[in-house]
Amino acid sequence: MLHLAILNLILQLVEKAIKKLIYQGQSEDKEREMKTMNVVKLVASLLLLAMVSSLAVAQIATSEHDLSGTNTKDNSQICVYCHTPHNANGGVVPLWNRDFTTSSFIMYDSPTLDMTIASAPQGVSLACLSCHDGTIAVDQLFGDPWGASGSTHKVGGDAKLGTNLSNDHPISITYDTTADTAFVAASAGKVGTLPLFGTTAAPGAGDQVECASCHSVHDDSIMPFLRKSNAGSALCLTCHIK
Repeated sequence: MLHLAILNLILQLVEKAIKKLIYQGQSEDKEREMKTMNVVKLVASLLLLAMVSSLAVAQIATSEHDLSGTNTKDNSQICVYCHTPHNANGGVVPLWNRDFTTSSFIMYDSPTLDMTIASAPQGVSLACLSCHDGTIAVDQLFGDPWGASGSTHKVGGDAKLGTNLSNDHPISITYDTTADTAFVAASAGKVGTLPLFGTTAAPGAGDQVECASCHSVHDDSIMPFLRKSNAGSALCLTCHIK
């Protein structure tokens, strides 16, 4: 990720600057020099960690997944619309703060489909659909800090997939290249850089293609929240052999 590369470069520049100061004669004691460098590295590493931990919020803020604005109950909180620190809903998504949709879905089907697809959305895709099926208000939360039911504001436009998924890329499908050889083989729970999932939101923990295989909800640098650019069909060709 570009952010991490920049932060690592900053860390290297800090170390170089300190070394230059030391070797310009500001310290004669070699032991003290080593201790100074160790302290500098520790402080710089802690700074790096703090900056990395803030990236998720920084990437969501002002993005389409920032629900802190119009038609919701709070104009300051960002994370609460998906996550809660206490009394979360189930173990599919870490500290999940939404009700899972109870809608019935029509799944993708095709006469050329050789891999096995589930009869209903599973795992992390079910979490995505708690907004994107359009049946649950975006601020109707599992653990509501305001102690009130959600608004009537629901996703619309292209963000609303609805409950008929027959015209969308299949999700909750077992990625099995023995069933269909026209696909790139998976390795260690990934196809190229794209993760496969199991019953939870942990990437690389299974063999299922889910919404989060192509989309990264915390990173809007390639819209619409894509894990990689689809220029020249690059995203598609990560899995599909064409």
